[in-house]
Amino acid sequence: MTANSSMADTSLQAFQQKKKDGSLKGDQKEVKEIIEEHGPITCEQVAEKMGKYPHQISGRFSELREDKDIIEITGVKDGHRQYQVKK
Repeated sequence: MTANSSMADTSLQAFQQKKKDGSLKGDQKEVKEIIEEHGPITCEQVAEKMGKYPHQISGRFSELREDKDIIEITGVKDGHRQYQVKK
């Protein structure tokens, strides 16, 4: 094993642990809190509350839904998915 592969293995392990431990930081935490308080809510509505554009936070929705399994799609409003925190 080379030094680079060892470093890559360590980085991968750190990423997988962060994914498992459920720690939310920055925009992930803020998006979750807004969804929790105002859901069901769309990405566009969350972005407005955060003073950002939807494209700036849409990745956080994917992370919270797919990686962390914290939010879910509950329907569609005006052509946009609505989200809520899983119960």
